[in-house]
Amino acid sequence: MNRTDQNILFLIQGTARSIYFESLVFELKKRGYIVTIGSMCERGSIQEKFRSEGFNCIEYSVPRNPLPLYYLKHLL
Repeated sequence: MNRTDQNILFLIQGTARSIYFESLVFELKKRGYIVTIGSMCERGSIQEKFRSEGFNCIEYSVPRNPLPLYYLKHLL
C-alpha cells in the first residue's frame, strides 16, 4: 500500500462516545492506518478521547443555512 492509501477520514456529527465507533477506529489504527477524526460540531467527549489517544481531530464550522457555494469551495 502507498502511504496515501493508509489515510482514513471519519466525519462525525455528534459529541457522544460510541463503543462501536471507537472500537472500529482503534482497530484501524492498530492495523497501521492513519485515522483523522473530523467533526461538524463543538468539541466533546468523543473528540477528547481520540485526542488523548493521539488521533488528529479537526472541528469544521458549518453555517446554519449554507449556500451551495460553501460546499463547492470545500470540494475544489
